[in-house]
Amino acid sequence: MIGYSTGAALALNYALDNQQSSRSPASLVLISPAIAISPAAGLAATKRRASAVPGLSGLAWLQVEPEFDPYKYNSFATNAAEQVHRLTRAVSQRVNESDDVVLPPTLVFKSTVDATVSTEAVIDSLLLKVQTGDHELVLFDVNRYSAATALLIDDPAPLTDRLNAKEQLPFTLTQVTNTSNDSQSVSASTRIAFTRLTGDKETLAEKWPEGVFSLSHVALPFPPNDPIYGSGPPEETGRIFLGRQAVQGERGILRISQQYLLRLRHNPFFPYLETRTVRWLERSGDG
Repeated sequence: MIGYSTGAALALNYALDNQQSSRSPASLVLISPAIAISPAAGLAATKRRASAVPGLSGLAWLQVEPEFDPYKYNSFATNAAEQVHRLTRAVSQRVNESDDVVLPPTLVFKSTVDATVSTEAVIDSLLLKVQTGDHELVLFDVNRYSAATALLIDDPAPLTDRLNAKEQLPFTLTQVTNTSNDSQSVSASTRIAFTRLTGDKETLAEKWPEGVFSLSHVALPFPPNDPIYGSGPPEETGRIFLGRQAVQGERGILRISQQYLLRLRHNPFFPYLETRTVRWLERSGDG
């Protein structure tokens, strides 16, 4: 089973429901998994109930935006936040409260920076709790070449430093990061589960694009040539393009918010993610 964001939490919930049964998935691939979201989402149920009061109907929405994306709602209903919060809390509690959680081989792809779901929760509330099994975490770091540390509000380096400092990890860890801080080139370095051994260091064919300082929650599952969210508009005209754009002009004119334009919506390293996923599924099939 392959799941992205909330879909990853649903896939994980299904696997927990069917541990060691004939209905258990052969393997899991979780992309930007929603293991935990903002604690503020816990207030969503209260806001949803309050929205039934005359004059407070606006509380039924966390945000209301123009709907120009053909595949995704830009507005976010309070009920949606409530349901995701209930799901992620239930999954986390099931993992934390059990001493014998058994999951199929699980491959997790995650950006070290994610404004939607918690990277720490993926590690602390899932992978470090499931002590047995064949699991791997692939972490995409920020662009150490262009993301000057002085400009970062929250550098994810302490998270990766904490993982690297552990004597043993119950999962294989692959870190995708700059080959050096003065290069746009990127390498994938692997540390084998339950050891201090390192695997081969793979230099990726892809590099960080100019002007891109990190991935995002919404970027990982989309390739650079995606006609809607990719690195450049498609050849055919008259089609809306919501990917990487350098848009300048007067504020308040476009229907697209500045935050929408800033957020990267495709993965420059998608070929690596795709190759790793196919290999993982083929290996699980052989089992």
